Amino acid sequence: MWHYRPQGHGLARIGPQAAPDAALLPAEALAAVIATAVWRRTGHKYGDRCLRYVLADLGHALENLCQVAAALGAGTTLSGAFDESVLAGLLQVDEREEGVLAQVLLHAGPVQLRQLPPALLPAPITDDLGIGITGTLHQAASLRGAPQRAAHIVAAAQVEGDPLPLIAADPAGAARGYRHAFIEAGLVGERLYLSGQALGLGVCGIGAFFDDETAALAGVDPAQEWVVHLVAVGATG
Repeated sequence: MWHYRPQGHGLARIGPQAAPDAALLPAEALAAVIATAVWRRTGHKYGDRCLRYVLADLGHALENLCQVAAALGAGTTLSGAFDESVLAGLLQVDEREEGVLAQVLLHAGPVQLRQLPPALLPAPITDDLGIGITGTLHQAASLRGAPQRAAHIVAAAQVEGDPLPLIAADPAGAARGYRHAFIEAGLVGERLYLSGQALGLGVCGIGAFFDDETAALAGVDPAQEWVVHLVAVGATG
C-alpha cells in the first residue's frame, strides 16, 4: 500500500507488504487507486461550496488517470459501491478530517469488471464532523448513511417535485448520486481540457458561478436540472 506524494511525484509506502484486503483490492483488479480529500484544505477558503469543488477537481484528476491507463493498454473501472469507512480504516485516515471519495480499479485490457456489491454495514454514522454542510453531505453520501438522510439532502437543496432523475435514480441512493454527478462532471470537463489542448484552444473550468443566474442563462429548470460544472472554451493569444 502506497501514498502518492505530489511534491516529489513519488510513492511512499504506508502499509506492510502483505496480501491486501479484498475491499481495498478486489481479486479481479491488478491495482486500485483510492482518492481522499482533506476537507479543511479547501473548506477554509470555499466554505460550504467546498464539496462541489473537491468532487469536480477529483473528476478531472481521475479522467487523466483513465486516459493514461488506456494509453498504456490497461483498463479502469470506477467503483460505485465501496464502503468509505472500511477503506478509511485500511488507509488509516481519520474520517473527521479526510474523506474517501473514489475507488478506481485498474486491470489488464479494456474489460468490464462486475459491480462490487456493498458489504454488510453497521449502523449509520451520526457524529458531527464539524465542517458544516460539507460533512453532512459526505456522511449522507456514505453507504452507511440512512436512506431518509439521502432524501433529506435532495430536499435541502431546494429541489421540488421529482428530484433530479439521474441523481435520484443512482443505485447507491440520491446522496451518492449527488457525489457521482460532480465527479462525472469533472471527468467530462477534463476531456474538454484535453480536447481543447489538442485543438489549440484555451479551456478554463469555472466553479464559482451563481447557480440561479447560470441556470437561467442555460435555460434549465432548477427543479429538474442543475448546472454542476461550467467550462469556458475560446481562442488563445
